[in-house]
Amino acid sequence: MSGHRMFNAPVFDAAANSRGMWVFVDDMTVEMFVGIHDHEHHERQPVTFSLELRYGYLPVEGGAHDFVDYECLCNDLSVFLEGKPHTRLLEALALEIAGFIFVKWSAIDELVVVLHKPKARKHSRRLGVELRWSRLDYEAQAR
Repeated sequence: MSGHRMFNAPVFDAAANSRGMWVFVDDMTVEMFVGIHDHEHHERQPVTFSLELRYGYLPVEGGAHDFVDYECLCNDLSVFLEGKPHTRLLEALALEIAGFIFVKWSAIDELVVVLHKPKARKHSRRLGVELRWSRLDYEAQAR
């Protein structure tokens, strides 16, 4: 797949953009409908996700810029994910999570979304996806 890109959008470059303040959420689990198999359409299953969110500036106490309320982020994301109808692919879910975050929190410029289904396969610790995206990537794809 050399040279192939899904979107004509900027590509996240972690080496160039790794500086700054990052907020993270590790291994949060929600129960939802996800997967391509028939039984996954009718039974909720755990989906575990981790997030890394980079501010577009350095937030300061009493500063003029917005900040990310961690509790609000986790609660809003749980409500969003648990209320979704069935999603076939974790890849699509990662894109939806990124869009949800970029729309709701203008302070976030870049993110990493890691998703996996803990019960996806016996004898595997994790099977999942990782999305590394910038706000520019999201905006280019959303056009």
